Amino acid sequence: MKKILITSAFLFSLLTLPFLFALDPVAPKSERAFGFLTVESPLATDIIEITSLKNSVDNFKITFNNDEMIKIPIGEYFLRVKMQEVKWSQKIEVLPTELTEITVVGYGNLSVKSPYPDQTTVEVSSKEGKGITTFKASQIKTLPTGTYRVTIKLPPEEFVNIRNVYPDEVTKNDVEIITNQTRRLIVWR
Repeated sequence: MKKILITSAFLFSLLTLPFLFALDPVAPKSERAFGFLTVESPLATDIIEITSLKNSVDNFKITFNNDEMIKIPIGEYFLRVKMQEVKWSQKIEVLPTELTEITVVGYGNLSVKSPYPDQTTVEVSSKEGKGITTFKASQIKTLPTGTYRVTIKLPPEEFVNIRNVYPDEVTKNDVEIITNQTRRLIVWR
C-alpha cells in the first residue's frame, strides 16, 4: 500500500510539474496577461504590423520597428512584414511572460557601391538570364534568397569626364543572397 501511494504521488508530480512552471512564478499577476514579441527582418526600414485574430484579443493592431521588443496581450496574432515590394506574413502565438522571437526567412539584401551611385543602374536576373528587377546603386534592394546574375551599368565616360577606356558594364554571376544578410558588391572605374 505504501509503495502504491509513493508511486502514485511520484507519477502525479511528473505529470503536473511542467504545468506549474508554465508561467513565471515570480512575475506579478498583472504581468501574466502579457507576452513579448520581437521580429528580425532584412532591413531596418521594413514595416512590421500585427493584428489579433478573431478568437484572441479584440481589435488589437500595432505597427512597430525591426528588432524592437514590444509588450502585447497574450493570444494569437497575424504578423505582416512589408519589405519594399515584398510582403511576408505568418500566424503567431504570444504566451504569458514569454518572449516570442520571429525571423523573416527567405529574403536578403543586395547593395552595390559605385563611384556614381545615382547614375549607376543595377540589373538583377536569374542564372538563366530572366530579368527580375532593376534599381539604382544608391539603394539597397530586398530579394528572395537564391543565386543571381547581377549586371552593373556605369554611366557613359563622357558623363564622368574620364579619358581612359573602361567598361561601361560589369556582370557578376553566382551572386548569393542569404536570409537577413546584405550582399555587398563594389565596382570602380
